[in-house]
Amino acid sequence: MLSKQSSKIPFLVAITLLLIITILLCTPGAKFPKIGWQDKIWFDKWVHIALFMALVLAWCWFFYSGKKGQTTNSKKIFITIAVVSLLYGIAMEIIQEQFIPNRSFEIPDIISDGVGALIGYFISVNKYLNK
Repeated sequence: MLSKQSSKIPFLVAITLLLIITILLCTPGAKFPKIGWQDKIWFDKWVHIALFMALVLAWCWFFYSGKKGQTTNSKKIFITIAVVSLLYGIAMEIIQEQFIPNRSFEIPDIISDGVGALIGYFISVNKYLNK
């Protein structure tokens, strides 16, 4: 059985990751280096995929660890986590467009966020629910 102290770890990881992603997405565009080769490999899109995959994994881990196992609604909750993560990504694109200097609303970023959330969902289902 998990101690109270160790059961807080998934929550701290999820919150920390959410804060890091928010800071990165709210950083003015001029603060990021412009390197030509990164554009050629769509580096920015791969970063979005990785961040949103990690975000979904972290929140699914937190939910799963809090329930100490699978419940009948776990899959629905994992889907909800992925959808809310995508909605967060869309909201952050709007915030970038309206409030963050040198940042813009980009549909490819939203697609990348969705791909990352979907990958995170499938990994979480396979790790926690398909045992």
